[in-house]
Amino acid sequence: MYHSKDFISGEQTKFTIDYGKFPKVVAEEVAKALGMPAIDVVRVHLVGSYPSNCDQEDEVFAQRQRDFLTMLKSRYRYELRIFPVDFKGRRLRKDDRDVMDHFEPKEKCVDIALASSLLYHAALPSSYDVAIVVIGDKDFLPVLEDVRRLGKRVVVVSVRGCCSCELFESDDNLPVVRDAPVIWLDDIADRMELKIETFLMECESPIHKGDLEVETTYHPKDGEPFYCDECRHAYAEMLKSDGPKFDVEVGMELTGLIKTVIDTRGYGFIVGEDGRDYFFHATNLVDTDFEDLRIGQKVDFEVREIGRGERSGKADEVQISMDIE
Repeated sequence: MYHSKDFISGEQTKFTIDYGKFPKVVAEEVAKALGMPAIDVVRVHLVGSYPSNCDQEDEVFAQRQRDFLTMLKSRYRYELRIFPVDFKGRRLRKDDRDVMDHFEPKEKCVDIALASSLLYHAALPSSYDVAIVVIGDKDFLPVLEDVRRLGKRVVVVSVRGCCSCELFESDDNLPVVRDAPVIWLDDIADRMELKIETFLMECESPIHKGDLEVETTYHPKDGEPFYCDECRHAYAEMLKSDGPKFDVEVGMELTGLIKTVIDTRGYGFIVGEDGRDYFFHATNLVDTDFEDLRIGQKVDFEVREIGRGERSGKADEVQISMDIE
């Protein structure tokens, strides 16, 4: 879908798909196509791939793809089956590689994973009644035929110009693989377009000033505290450092700001007033619950170990600072 955006939108500039709206809009079209009052979308499965082991120059782009997939899972509850494509240290775009390099990245398992998932759930009692498949490849004809043999209905969703004719044409020589006309995303593009709208959220930053409710377009991930733009910029300025500002000794008491909190692992990092980073674990907290810590929060701690080079130091006796100035 992402790579077919120009076909979907008719080359409309800056067209972006709203992946939160997408299942609902498609379900409405499927209900009309099958003559049903409504369709209850049980689950949305995405089977795909992402680049791995690529040239360092493309790592930012590769990370953006991984972050996008994570967003689909955390924000919209998509079920993901994602497989890495090994670029063996090369650039992602062919035009960026040496003309004599004939390497072609190989996407593996994706089609098989989609087919196996369709059949697996079709074989489970009451797993689904209608399989809505967003595809364009005729390789899926056999599995769609088998899904219907298991008593399920099939609706194909695709894009004009990116869909094999075997999926939408009627021919006595072709197997019956769908129970309704193909739903073309081109026809419903305006209803599934992402429209940036502001909404109110409470800023959770400990350094926030003024009314906590602010307008934003940012959707935090599950468990991620929301900080307004002003607080994020202020926090970034507070973390700026040109290196150590003064010498410290083991046992010295310092003040710092929470830089990172890894909730799932029970640890984080503090940037001390000396400009150095300090690692801490939940077991290093005093009179403070790990769950109460927030990025940007001011804390007092004791230097347990001094970092060397890029290696972080270690903090002990960490507690939320009573000095809020």
